Amino acid sequence: MTKTLKYEIKKLLYRSLHRGCKETDYLLGNFAEQKLHTLRDQELVDYAKLLDVDDATIYEWLTEKTNIPDEYNTEILQKILIFHKYKRIKKLFIIAGEASGDVIGGKLIDEVKLMSPDVQIYGIGGQNMMNAGCKILFHYKNISFMGFFEIIPNIVKIIYFLYKAVRNIRKIRPDGLITIDSSGFNFFVAKRVKGVCPIIHYVAPAVWAYKPQRSNTVNKLFDHLLVILPFEVEYFDKNKTTFVGHHIMDEAIISKKKENKENIHLLIMPGSRVQEIKSLSAIFIDVIKGFKVQHPNLATKILTLPHIKDYVSDVFGEFVDEIICDDKKEAMLWADIGLIKSGTSAIEATAFGMPCVVAYKMFYLTYYYIKSIIRVKYITITNIVLNKQVIPELVQEKCSSDNILTELNKLLEKKERSKMHLSYQKAIKLLRNKEGITASKLAAQTILNCIVKN
Repeated sequence: MTKTLKYEIKKLLYRSLHRGCKETDYLLGNFAEQKLHTLRDQELVDYAKLLDVDDATIYEWLTEKTNIPDEYNTEILQKILIFHKYKRIKKLFIIAGEASGDVIGGKLIDEVKLMSPDVQIYGIGGQNMMNAGCKILFHYKNISFMGFFEIIPNIVKIIYFLYKAVRNIRKIRPDGLITIDSSGFNFFVAKRVKGVCPIIHYVAPAVWAYKPQRSNTVNKLFDHLLVILPFEVEYFDKNKTTFVGHHIMDEAIISKKKENKENIHLLIMPGSRVQEIKSLSAIFIDVIKGFKVQHPNLATKILTLPHIKDYVSDVFGEFVDEIICDDKKEAMLWADIGLIKSGTSAIEATAFGMPCVVAYKMFYLTYYYIKSIIRVKYITITNIVLNKQVIPELVQEKCSSDNILTELNKLLEKKERSKMHLSYQKAIKLLRNKEGITASKLAAQTILNCIVKN
């Protein structure tokens, strides 16, 4: 397409700003104003065709009173219809109570903004949500505590932020509230703002693992539920539950990673909470020392988060080669093997093909309480989805430097690595949605549709 022709088409599009019908004025005018610079050549041509269609016909397409002829039913028209469909959604509030939720929130906001560019987003989260354009009221680190007995010393602080969240939601009166994971904090807030707006919960509580009766609470409390594990739909109201897939699997690398011949690269991921790092640090340091003795060609990195990097440096600095806050994907592709705290990191290791060992230790009263109510054999999602131990799990008494060293050395064997890699591929397929789109995109579509219907 010549520059002159493109310029003429753009002039035509901008004239659509002054058309008479209010609906088509919004449809074509605002879309042209906000989106024109991003359109491809073919989209510009398809867009220009719409200017020949009378207002009444476009209005019927908008309101789905008549079918769109194939000639006009282009990709660009679908984008415009989405833009129109969600135009009444002006404000959203998103709560992410920990680091993994902040990542989900950031990706979700990116997709929502593509579908509803005018929407203002407020919330509780971290840097990922902030970078995506969310106005953060307070950081998730103020409410990120794990385990009943660990929460008790911080109860006054948590209650303060609980009610601060409730007050802000009532004041802002968003068109929709999206709560991500962190069921303790989010359920408390949701109960106290129910009726203000539709409430959608993203990442279901693990009712399949313990307290199955919580599914009744979820069904009553939320207008819709987005689950990330394929079998979770069975535990909730199927009419209000959507399996969107695991967002990390959208970036998964299926191909086998090349072996590193010169050095052994060990990546350590000690967790996102200071209390977790405290409970594991002594053991992890012993592992680093012992592994270096066994493998003098060892190179070690610790992957952490910016807000706790100073603390991690104080604890591990003299024992590792580098402490980084870089892209997890890049770090895991660098690593031959990983030593990680259980949680989201194990899913990321699966997605990026890093053989790893999971080690976890918690306050002993919390551990025995959880053990008494838990209904599953494994703690990592990869093992749970595949219903077998693919990733070694060393929990509580088994979490010792000797046991970790034994498992890490096994993962240096080619046969073990190949077996783990094949299992990773199966898990990746199971954790992706059937629609063939990213988890964040399907989540955004589902959330906005739920809000429009309510």
